[in-house]
Amino acid sequence: MMVVSLQVWLPLGCLEEERTALLQLKDSLNYPNGTSLPSWRKGDACCCDWESVRCNSSTGRVTKLQLYAVRNGELGDWFLNASLFLPFQELNYLDLSDNQIAGWVENKGLCDLNHLRVLYINSNDLSGFLPPCQANLTSLRELDLSSNHLKISMSLSPLYNLSELKYFDGSDNEIYAEEDDHNLSPKFQLEYLYLSGHGQDAGAFPKFLYHQFNLQTLDLSNIQIKGEFPSWLIENNTYLKGLYLENCSLSGPFLLPRSSHVNLSLLSISMNYFQGQIPAEIRAYFPRLGVLIMSGNGFDGSIPSSLGSMSSLDILDLSDNGFDGNIPSSLGSMSYLQMLDLSGNGFDGNIPSSLGSMSSLQMLDLSNNNLMGRMFSNNSLQGHIPGWIGNIKQGPDEEVTSLITSWENQVYSPESSTRAKVTEFARCLNKKWSRQISAAKKAIEDLWKLAFSYQVNHLAAVQPLPSTTRGDPDHKLSAPGIKGRP
Repeated sequence: MMVVSLQVWLPLGCLEEERTALLQLKDSLNYPNGTSLPSWRKGDACCCDWESVRCNSSTGRVTKLQLYAVRNGELGDWFLNASLFLPFQELNYLDLSDNQIAGWVENKGLCDLNHLRVLYINSNDLSGFLPPCQANLTSLRELDLSSNHLKISMSLSPLYNLSELKYFDGSDNEIYAEEDDHNLSPKFQLEYLYLSGHGQDAGAFPKFLYHQFNLQTLDLSNIQIKGEFPSWLIENNTYLKGLYLENCSLSGPFLLPRSSHVNLSLLSISMNYFQGQIPAEIRAYFPRLGVLIMSGNGFDGSIPSSLGSMSSLDILDLSDNGFDGNIPSSLGSMSYLQMLDLSGNGFDGNIPSSLGSMSSLQMLDLSNNNLMGRMFSNNSLQGHIPGWIGNIKQGPDEEVTSLITSWENQVYSPESSTRAKVTEFARCLNKKWSRQISAAKKAIEDLWKLAFSYQVNHLAAVQPLPSTTRGDPDHKLSAPGIKGRP
């Protein structure tokens, strides 16, 4: 008789040196009297089972520490001893975000984590320049330093050695201009880059961007770059989905790329100095655009009718420009459009009844124009609210929270037989559509409100609504490329 014995080796608990380091990290995190991470107990040898800790099942070594917002906010600033991380030789994921970290007692340790692939230190109180030793983290793929007080070079030269880096978020810091060294080029090919600032003067696009070809999302908002629209960025990055160039002091005409770009789904160039007309060929070059925000520029002329055939658009904001003429009736063909803002222009004539076909529309603003028909503030409008306004649907579970009661003559009341659902005007998008749209960060808010302004008009009673066929209730706003960790 043959007896076969099978033995399976399983690590017991975790390495003592790493367990000790975790307990020391907990003490530092809770100093002087915090109570976070209660499962990290001195008498428990199985630190791999502790909250926020993950280990390699074969070696028992710690591979992941997810310590997002674990420090009690009442404890004040935390000066972290980075040498506590020295024992973690296999650590590849470290999240220390939102913990009031104001500095490091000792830098040595954090920069020695050669296996680190993900490092989030965002939403803390760090200041000063990036440590040179950060160039040692050659396995790093994702680095988030956003929402601190750091000084980050627009050229990203301290990160040039990080050949694996795909995601970098340095936004909401002090982004400063640095003369590019033409003899140096980065080893990385970024996919996600967020560098929005606080109005700092950069002078020009950083040279390293001319050598990036895999970008999917780029945000350089609120940095005074100047120059023309960078159509070369779109041409070089065929995977680009989201481009944010808000308040960048860019000027000149809106330049289309040399060929069609099928992946771009979000383009926001608000609050610049662009001039001229929107090219009629915009649909052919951006056939899958879902969000187009061009507000606060100097665009003029008429809106090209080709915009009406951009069936993928969810959001169109052309407010605060110099557009004039009639609102094209072709816009009524945009059956999935959820938000349309044409306020602050020079449109005249009547509001086209074709807008009643936009059954997915949830926000409409035509105020501050020279329209002569029905609806909206600071115009020359009179008469009845058109019946087709009821075609504009509201979202599920949305109740009528406020009714317009300031019109002259007969007013709409809750007891009326009219089925029009009109909520109080809530202008949610005159300013910048937040990048917190995504992940991000991050969802577009207030789109479930049908919003329109009504002041300074002479509107009469609401007309009864015809029965309508609503749009697809399952169609949701989708804007790929919006800011958020991949």
